[in-house]
Amino acid sequence: PLPHAAPPFGSPAELEAMTRPEGPLALRATPLEDHRRTVGGAALVQERLSFSSRVTVAHGASNEAVTFGYRHGPWGARPLLLVVPGQYLIDIAHVPMGWIVDAALERGADVLLYVPPYHLDRTPPGSESGDAVLSTALDDQLAALAQELADVRALAAWMRGTGARKVVLAGASLGGTMVLR
Repeated sequence: PLPHAAPPFGSPAELEAMTRPEGPLALRATPLEDHRRTVGGAALVQERLSFSSRVTVAHGASNEAVTFGYRHGPWGARPLLLVVPGQYLIDIAHVPMGWIVDAALERGADVLLYVPPYHLDRTPPGSESGDAVLSTALDDQLAALAQELADVRALAAWMRGTGARKVVLAGASLGGTMVLR
């Protein structure tokens, strides 16, 4: 038998405790270089927002949570949407995700597009986007799921704290599971 580590959580209560947001979220903003949108024209502020994930995984590249932010002005001044994609987010997946983002932007909302663990900017060196999720040990796969849940919960708490009159979370596939949790 293969050696294995203990799972990072063993009950719903343990998962809830390890993914519960801790205090204010310290978001770091840098200009968004990839995955830019054209809706909203030059006035649209596009940022790569990041923060330290509360739950860590084996490959350090994923321990910085990343979301792409698209806003018309200050955060909280308009409705705010968090889009959480499903498993295997690759560059081509930004086409259908972009339809959701663009539709919300066209309606005047500001949007965050979350990058799941081990995807895009969070991919370990030598891997393709998403491949590391299922190619690590089982305990790390479970930690990656917990990391995503912790990140989404932290972002939802931050969104509520912006003062936005409407906060919406939308998820596709595995992202939908995270939103429902």
